[in-house]
Amino acid sequence: MTAERNTSLILKVGVLIGIAAVVAGLIADVAGHAHADVIIAAGIAVIVFTQFAGLLASFTSLAAGREKKYAAFALVLIIVIVIGMAVASYLR
Repeated sequence: MTAERNTSLILKVGVLIGIAAVVAGLIADVAGHAHADVIIAAGIAVIVFTQFAGLLASFTSLAAGREKKYAAFALVLIIVIVIGMAVASYLR
């Protein structure tokens, strides 16, 4: 499998799982289940972290393919996202 296919597969599967969780949460909410909001939040988290997983897959493929310039850009994005998550977690 090529790097583009790996990244594409991660993004497609992750988004589909996230959407399924959000829809399941909405159905649970309509049915009156108490923890529907947790299911919806989990689905949204899956969608958000899927993008991060896609970036990690791209970075590893670029680094393995000796695409130093683009791997460096991906690494900078990964670092910025991790710092942003740490700051958001701290401020919460």
